[in-house]
Amino acid sequence: MEAITILLKGLIMLFHGVKALLFKKGINVESHRCVLSYFVNEYVKTKEFNPGISRILYNLFDGSDDADYDIKVDFSKEEAVFNHRKAKSFVDECRKILNL
Repeated sequence: MEAITILLKGLIMLFHGVKALLFKKGINVESHRCVLSYFVNEYVKTKEFNPGISRILYNLFDGSDDADYDIKVDFSKEEAVFNHRKAKSFVDECRKILNL
Protein backbone atom coordinates (compact mmCIF):
# COMPACT_ATOMS: atom_id res chain seq x y z
CA MET A 1 0.00 0.00 0.00
CA GLU A 2 1.30 3.45 -0.88
CA ALA A 3 2.21 5.87 1.88
CA ILE A 4 -0.39 8.42 0.83
CA THR A 5 -3.12 5.76 0.94
CA ILE A 6 -2.11 4.83 4.49
CA LEU A 7 -2.15 8.51 5.51
CA LEU A 8 -5.56 9.12 3.98
CA LYS A 9 -7.05 6.00 5.58
CA GLY A 10 -5.87 7.33 8.93
CA LEU A 11 -7.59 10.62 8.21
CA ILE A 12 -10.82 8.83 7.32
CA MET A 13 -10.68 6.97 10.65
CA LEU A 14 -10.31 10.29 12.47
CA PHE A 15 -13.07 11.96 10.49
CA HIS A 16 -15.59 9.23 11.31
CA GLY A 17 -14.51 9.08 14.95
CA VAL A 18 -15.04 12.82 15.34
CA LYS A 19 -18.35 12.68 13.46
CA ALA A 20 -19.53 10.01 15.92
CA LEU A 21 -18.56 12.24 18.85
CA LEU A 22 -20.42 15.18 17.35
CA PHE A 23 -23.44 13.01 16.58
CA LYS A 24 -23.52 12.04 20.26
CA LYS A 25 -24.17 15.73 20.97
CA GLY A 26 -26.77 16.03 18.19
CA ILE A 27 -24.43 17.80 15.77
CA ASN A 28 -24.37 16.65 12.14
CA VAL A 29 -21.97 18.45 9.82
CA GLU A 30 -20.35 17.20 6.62
CA SER A 31 -17.33 19.23 5.57
CA HIS A 32 -13.96 18.38 7.04
CA ARG A 33 -13.38 21.95 8.19
CA CYS A 34 -16.78 22.16 9.92
CA VAL A 35 -16.18 18.82 11.62
CA LEU A 36 -12.82 20.08 12.86
CA SER A 37 -14.29 23.39 14.04
CA TYR A 38 -17.16 21.79 15.94
CA PHE A 39 -14.84 19.19 17.43
CA VAL A 40 -12.57 21.92 18.78
CA ASN A 41 -15.48 23.86 20.26
CA GLU A 42 -17.37 20.89 21.69
CA TYR A 43 -14.54 18.63 22.87
CA VAL A 44 -11.10 20.27 22.88
CA LYS A 45 -11.97 23.64 24.43
CA THR A 46 -14.14 21.91 27.03
CA LYS A 47 -11.33 19.41 27.72
CA GLU A 48 -13.69 16.49 27.19
CA PHE A 49 -11.11 15.12 24.74
CA ASN A 50 -7.47 14.65 25.66
CA PRO A 51 -5.73 17.76 24.21
CA GLY A 52 -2.51 15.87 23.52
CA ILE A 53 -4.30 13.28 21.45
CA SER A 54 -6.43 15.91 19.69
CA ARG A 55 -3.25 17.32 18.09
CA ILE A 56 -3.10 14.15 16.00
CA LEU A 57 -6.15 15.40 14.12
CA TYR A 58 -4.47 18.69 13.22
CA ASN A 59 -1.28 16.94 12.11
CA LEU A 60 -3.08 14.52 9.83
CA PHE A 61 -5.31 17.25 8.41
CA ASP A 62 -2.20 19.27 7.54
CA GLY A 63 -0.61 16.22 5.94
CA SER A 64 -3.69 15.46 3.87
CA ASP A 65 -3.92 19.07 2.67
CA ASP A 66 -0.29 18.90 1.59
CA ALA A 67 -0.97 15.66 -0.27
CA ASP A 68 -4.10 17.03 -1.93
CA TYR A 69 -2.66 20.33 -3.10
CA ASP A 70 1.09 19.97 -3.43
CA ILE A 71 2.24 17.71 -6.23
CA LYS A 72 5.77 17.48 -4.76
CA VAL A 73 4.77 16.07 -1.37
CA ASP A 74 6.31 12.69 -0.67
CA PHE A 75 5.53 10.73 2.48
CA SER A 76 7.66 7.80 3.45
CA LYS A 77 5.86 4.59 4.21
CA GLU A 78 7.35 4.67 7.73
CA GLU A 79 5.95 8.15 8.32
CA ALA A 80 2.55 7.07 7.04
CA VAL A 81 2.49 3.96 9.25
CA PHE A 82 3.54 6.08 12.26
CA ASN A 83 0.69 8.52 11.60
CA HIS A 84 -1.74 5.65 11.07
CA ARG A 85 -0.83 4.34 14.55
CA LYS A 86 -1.46 7.81 15.96
CA ALA A 87 -4.83 7.84 14.24
CA LYS A 88 -5.67 4.55 15.94
CA SER A 89 -4.89 6.05 19.36
CA PHE A 90 -7.16 8.99 18.48
CA VAL A 91 -9.97 6.60 17.56
CA ASP A 92 -9.39 4.69 20.79
CA GLU A 93 -9.96 7.95 22.69
CA CYS A 94 -13.17 8.50 20.69
CA ARG A 95 -14.35 5.00 21.62
CA LYS A 96 -13.64 5.68 25.27
CA ILE A 97 -15.81 8.79 25.19
CA LEU A 98 -18.52 6.96 23.27
CA ASN A 99 -18.37 4.05 25.74
CA LEU A 100 -17.61 1.54 22.98
